[in-house]
Amino acid sequence: MSEFTEKLTASIIKENNQGYLILKNCWSLFDSNIGVGGNTHSFNISIRPENAQELVAEESVRPEDISFYSPEKGYKVRLSAQTFNNVSSQVNRYNGKFETFVKEFITADNKVCGSTQDFFTSPEGDISLILDSHEPQAQYVNSPSAASANAAGSASSESLFSGVNQDVPLSQNVQSAGGKKKSFMIPLIAAIVALLLLLAAFLVWKNFFSGDDSVVSQPPAVTEEKLTEEPKKDPALDESKKAEEENKNTETVASDDNSQKPAEPAVNEEPQNPADNQPAQSTAQTPKDPANSTAANSSSAACTLSAEKDEVIISNCLSSNPKIEVISTLSEQSLENDRCDLGKRLLSSYGRKDSSAAYLFAKYFDPNSTAQSKCIQKDKTQALYWYQKAADLGMNEANEAIGKLKE
Repeated sequence: MSEFTEKLTASIIKENNQGYLILKNCWSLFDSNIGVGGNTHSFNISIRPENAQELVAEESVRPEDISFYSPEKGYKVRLSAQTFNNVSSQVNRYNGKFETFVKEFITADNKVCGSTQDFFTSPEGDISLILDSHEPQAQYVNSPSAASANAAGSASSESLFSGVNQDVPLSQNVQSAGGKKKSFMIPLIAAIVALLLLLAAFLVWKNFFSGDDSVVSQPPAVTEEKLTEEPKKDPALDESKKAEEENKNTETVASDDNSQKPAEPAVNEEPQNPADNQPAQSTAQTPKDPANSTAANSSSAACTLSAEKDEVIISNCLSSNPKIEVISTLSEQSLENDRCDLGKRLLSSYGRKDSSAAYLFAKYFDPNSTAQSKCIQKDKTQALYWYQKAADLGMNEANEAIGKLKE
């Protein structure tokens, strides 16, 4: 379907005690917004031995566990510890040759969309078992792999290591490691609980016996001394001061009454014209437009081409909820500055849901169009594909371009 899907291959790797599935050369195979910040679509993966029907592992992946794998133009899928260990235990049995079947499904109703893609899969590097993992194992309820997950949960632990050679006693190591961990954790938890109980008892004892009468009685004693000191002032002086203040207050009130009398006729004046207040009201409503312009400027600033990595630019841009015009501008800037992966990823992703993005992508492939970039070679087949996408999304100009290409 695309120039980036020459051969469908995948690999299973282990990084920092975590397993990953690398799907190579396939980011344009799936008709969705997987890996560009969306959470509406995800993958269901089934791993089998090459040319065999036996199921090694099956898992419905969470959208947040899928990211772009830029060097290979594919996806990097985070696997659960159970899925990775199932594959790791079967490597010797099947000489490291597996097949991975990937289905795209909608997370809202768990319906599979599109066709199943088959990847020839092989382990790379260190593929030893993950013996200590604290990751949650939750999957989507009613997801495409729900039936297989329930069946796998009832199987015994021996099936996990059924394909390991006898000269590598991995099952014994796992059992002993689990037993040691449990035997160590139980005394530790008991010691922590005992310390907490001792601390609580100490705090209760301290609060009960620290309430001495002397401490409680000191604040009232100080208060009584302060209260007894205040009445020592001369009552005659206080009465004279009060009389002077009352006289001053009386004079002030009288002067205020006299000064307010000339202003009484103002009550009978005609009210001001209501139209005089209209400019003030209209002025109070004006800040709405600057707020909209500020939001637009922030979106444009977040979607600006910079020296940051592609994933950082995409994340910052999408978090500002940009309009399609901003995305198109960023895509054109990327292609003009030889940021090929960034420009193609944006146009390919948004072109599947917006007619203008699909039409812009098609113009770069169209031999009849003047739009060009070092990142995209003219390709009539690709141009027809993206013009048809734009036409299906309601753009009439795309139908005209399709007619010119078929002449």
